[in-house]
Amino acid sequence: MLSIVSSMRRAVSQMRPRWQGPLAASSIAVTARRLNSSISMNNVADELMSKGNAPLTPPSVQGYSGGISYDEILLTRDGGFRFSRNQFISPRQLSHKSMTKKPTSRKRPLLGPNRKESERTDLFHQLQIDPLNEALNSRLLSYFVTEMGKIKPRSATKLTWRSQRRLGKAIRRAKMMGIIPVLSRRVLV
Repeated sequence: MLSIVSSMRRAVSQMRPRWQGPLAASSIAVTARRLNSSISMNNVADELMSKGNAPLTPPSVQGYSGGISYDEILLTRDGGFRFSRNQFISPRQLSHKSMTKKPTSRKRPLLGPNRKESERTDLFHQLQIDPLNEALNSRLLSYFVTEMGKIKPRSATKLTWRSQRRLGKAIRRAKMMGIIPVLSRRVLV
């Protein structure tokens, strides 16, 4: 509860020079300061209900050029959290963690090149060779397998989606037939 009171005090003290006059929230802050830790929710609710419709424009201030709309009274903090009229705030939103939280940017997954680039670099596509017909060619398939026997991803092979799928099928087929080793890269022929 004290964090709400302190945030209201801070907001009023920061915005006081713009208003040049008394404000309903300042009387709430003064009341809260008097009550300090013995403040209850009923007292705060009564104060807010009684002072909620206080006018924003001071009646007689010299050099004042008009009213301030509620749209102008958006208080921002470093995190970009905005306080505005008729907005309900949970205590969790006023914590330091939520005020300083920044969205984490995730790294884009490595999917490989786009269609035009992959068609230009894919020899299977250019020569119109089906990788499934090359399942018995251990020397060719060993270029697309890591040292531990895993099939290289499309981002490393730079093949088209179709060629990558069919090459993976050919490599798995060759492993099951015993043409290439399952857990290594060496060429058997």
